[in-house]
Amino acid sequence: VNEQYASLVGLTPAEAAVDGWQKALHPDDRQRVTAEWNSAVAAGQSFRSEYRFLDRDNITFWVLGQAVPVRNDAGEVTSYVGTITGIDDFIQFERAQRNLNLELTSRIRERTNELNRADLSLREQIQERKQLLEDLVQSQARWKSVVEDAPDYILLVDRQGTVIYINRTVSPLQKSDVEGKTLFEFVP
Repeated sequence: VNEQYASLVGLTPAEAAVDGWQKALHPDDRQRVTAEWNSAVAAGQSFRSEYRFLDRDNITFWVLGQAVPVRNDAGEVTSYVGTITGIDDFIQFERAQRNLNLELTSRIRERTNELNRADLSLREQIQERKQLLEDLVQSQARWKSVVEDAPDYILLVDRQGTVIYINRTVSPLQKSDVEGKTLFEFVP
């Protein structure tokens, strides 16, 4: 165990040797990391794990621990050579990215709901207007049928006295001779 590692975890090199490093593990990670380490050693395999250490001041920091077995000529594991890499910045970035993703997902969900509500409202308005238009067309058709078949002359005149509609005319006049003219232009 080198002094830089021991200093990093807040132990003396003698304390960090063998399994003393486990004392510096964060309590929430200790059982998991110890089990991963023991499993790798029992199988003679490499070890790799992300976990937290607590230094002497109880400050938590994240590391990536890696170790590979060193074998003798017979292929037996004689020791492990490992590295500890500080990954606090990476973990903080990862957390910030996850929080941003959650916020973005929430905003997208909220905006999608707003758009869905607006879409539903517009569809309802469109349906109402279609119904109103259909009702208007039917009403106009009924009105025209009643007016066209009326035995009397029916005129619609605007404020300036211009005929905008006449249901029938007397020969030789045609509707086109009357509509768009004032009453004084075709009545003697």
